[in-house]
Amino acid sequence: MISDLRLWAHLGCSPEERHHLQAVGIDIQLVFVDSPKAIETDELEDTICYYKITKAIEAVVASKPFHLIEHMAKSVYDVIVKTIPKDLLSKIEVKVCKVSPPMAGVLGGVSFVYSA
Repeated sequence: MISDLRLWAHLGCSPEERHHLQAVGIDIQLVFVDSPKAIETDELEDTICYYKITKAIEAVVASKPFHLIEHMAKSVYDVIVKTIPKDLLSKIEVKVCKVSPPMAGVLGGVSFVYSA
């Protein structure tokens, strides 16, 4: 699991909101079909590279403005599928949280979870 990958994105429904960078927190849960060999070998080549995944996510989030967290979550999912061979995983879950939405009284952010 990658927890609370904190990034800045042009995100929001209005052009004014998208003009300013918004903090987003991204959680990724990856469920392996079989346990990676790295649990026995302690070798990086026997598992996935979390650094490579986070860099790919950073690139997709920075690549364009997003109107909705739902679309961002699917875009993050798609880049993970391109980064990790899909046959290694039985499930990928992406949670995108807009940390400070412009909504009175919402102190814990708003989030959307996409999984497949």
